[in-house]
Amino acid sequence: MSFIRELQQATLLLNKFQFYMLQDAKYLEHFGRVLAFIGSRCQDNTRALDFFEFGLTIQQHIPIESVCHLFIKTKILYFYPHEYTE
Repeated sequence: MSFIRELQQATLLLNKFQFYMLQDAKYLEHFGRVLAFIGSRCQDNTRALDFFEFGLTIQQHIPIESVCHLFIKTKILYFYPHEYTE
């Protein structure tokens, strides 16, 4: 995949990276909810609890991800102030 290769080689365009960061944040936010929904539909309580716990773990990591995103955004603004778009 060209995205991963460009990311590894630090040749990914800034606007593509920004889009990736935005999508990553949205994905985490909704993935935890989807897991909780799936857990609510399980007939087996043990399996339901597995989905709930995994969803909770995802939700607990959102603040950590947010700090990482903020750190990266700050670095981008510092090094590329004219290229950054919200």
